[in-house]
Formats: sequence, C-alpha cells, structure tokens
Amino acid sequence: MKNVLYNCPYLQGPGAIRWIIASWKEGFERSGYAFHTCEDAHLLSGLCDRLQPAILFCDIVSTPIEDESCRKLLRDLRQKGTKVCLNVYWPLADQPSARVDALRRYDIADLYCGEREPDSMAQFEKKMGKPYVTMPQSANPRYHFPVSANPRFAYDVVFLGAKLPHKRWFNEEVLAPLRRRFNVGLFGAGWTWRDNTLRAVSKGARLLHCRQLARWSDSFRVYISDEDEASLYASAKISLNFHERAPDNSQWHHIVNQRTFKIAACGGFQIVDPVLALPKYFSSDEIVTAGFNAREWIDKVDYYLTHEDERKAIQQRATRRALDEHMAQHRVALLERLLGLATKQ
Repeated sequence: MKNVLYNCPYLQGPGAIRWIIASWKEGFERSGYAFHTCEDAHLLSGLCDRLQPAILFCDIVSTPIEDESCRKLLRDLRQKGTKVCLNVYWPLADQPSARVDALRRYDIADLYCGEREPDSMAQFEKKMGKPYVTMPQSANPRYHFPVSANPRFAYDVVFLGAKLPHKRWFNEEVLAPLRRRFNVGLFGAGWTWRDNTLRAVSKGARLLHCRQLARWSDSFRVYISDEDEASLYASAKISLNFHERAPDNSQWHHIVNQRTFKIAACGGFQIVDPVLALPKYFSSDEIVTAGFNAREWIDKVDYYLTHEDERKAIQQRATRRALDEHMAQHRVALLERLLGLATKQ
C-alpha cells in the first residue's frame, strides 16, 4: 500500500484545518493509500525515511524551505519518486522573507496548490514564477451523507462556524436579528467566554512547545461531534454559510469553503454569500445566495421557511451534485491526474 504524508501543524484543534485534513485522509484511504500526518517539521525527515511516501503534502507555513537541509530532503524524495505538493497562498507577507525568496529561487515541489481560486493567485504565479493549481475543498464521505432528521437539531436556522472578525457583518447584521425571531442553532469556536479562554490556553501552550497541554485544551473546543454534523444539517430547515471577508465585504482570499460542500452532501438546504467561483461547483437552482443586504438574508429565510416543497427540491439537487462530484475521493482522483499517477477506483 502506498503512503501519503501530510506535514501540517494544528491538526487537533477546532479550526477548519482539522476537518480539511480529515477529509483528505478519508479520500486517500478510500483510494487505496495509507494516510499519515506530521505536526512538527523537525520530525519530517525521519518519517519520510520510514514511510517513503508516494505523495508528500507540505504547507508553506510549516515547512522551512529556506533551510538547505529542508530543500535537500524534498529534492532527494523527488529523485526517489515521491510527488511533493506544496500548499501555498498569496500574499506571503506573513512568511519569513528568506522563505519567500527560497520559494521564488528554487524548484521546491511537483505541484503548487491550495484552496484559493486562480484569480486570487495570479500574483503568486507572476512573482514566484511557479504555476498554481486550485484544489477545491470537499465533503468527507465518512461523515457527510444524507441522514434522517434528528429532533435534537430541529432548528429553523443553523450556523456551524467560528465567530471570526472577518465575519463581523454577517454576525451582527444577519445572525443577531435572526436569533431574535427564529429558533437558531449556533455552534462553533469563539461564541463563548469559555471557548475564548481555552483558545488562549492553547495558543500559549503552543508558544511554549507544550503540545500535550495544547491538545488537552483543544479537545474541549469542539462543540459538535463529527458524527452529529450530518444530523445537524439534515435536521435544520435552513443552514447558513458565510465566507471570511474584508470590512468592505470583498473576499481577499477567493475560496469556496468546505461548509458549502458539507451542507449539500448531508442533505441540508443552504443560503450562502455570493462567491464568484460558486457556479463552478453548484448551479443557481442547487444553492441559494444572498448578498450584502441584511434584509435580503432575512427575507429569504422567511420565504424558504414557508415554502417547504421548493426548499426540498433545491436541497435534493445540491445533494446529488455533492455526492456525485464533490466528495474527498473526487479530489484525490483530481490530484492523481495532476501528478501523473494512475487513477484509482
């Protein structure tokens, strides 16, 4: 069995990366690979020696390519046949200048990829001189599939996601008034004082390299289980979805988030903010969008709560599309094609 190794920190916390990596893991395992993770770049060399991975995923944030020893490791692996994928984004202003310079100067990977859509990575290609490929997010077939409604999650409206500064408009102008009018279920990090305290503990522990304490703190920050997520989306009448945005509601990192695919795969009906790339993945009769007018969101919630047949027809079309095209195994097949590997069934 071929091995895949994913080098990325923060795999145990409540951030989106936890579910993104879990989806990749399930997709690879269903495609005949053994999936392994590395949370510390210092351990990467030893793991590569032991596993001899067919595919190595690295993240620009956690892979010190400015060090010759790291570049040599990646170079030697590629010479032995390992396909190296480097997850990148733009701009790289928060990365060490030496790392950015190394990315520009050296042939680091077989594939430079990420979740961002091509238009937001044009400057990466121009400045770094490397081709970029979008690897869209996906639903996880282990957890995301249609299930029967659960009375415990019989909300009018549900939102599963962190309370983030980059969603302030949505939190204040949409969620707040909806919570006053409807039975709204709210799940995710940052919504309570308790969670913010745990987040501070985790952050401090990581800075002090106390990984066990960080993991202990993070273990209390997941507010709905993986197994219950499908029930939540399938049971609520409407699931809301909103992407991180700048104060003017522009989307500086153009992505379609994983929630878009998960809600659909679980048999949920969603209202989502308008993302330019959304029509690549779902048609206008599969997902309902609402713009940056709070009244539009509230009116659409009102409308679809009282038009059940129309709501269910839209949901069913989205679910078929997600299950047919947007599961983790579909992304693995795409990656194999890009890397020139034999497609696995």
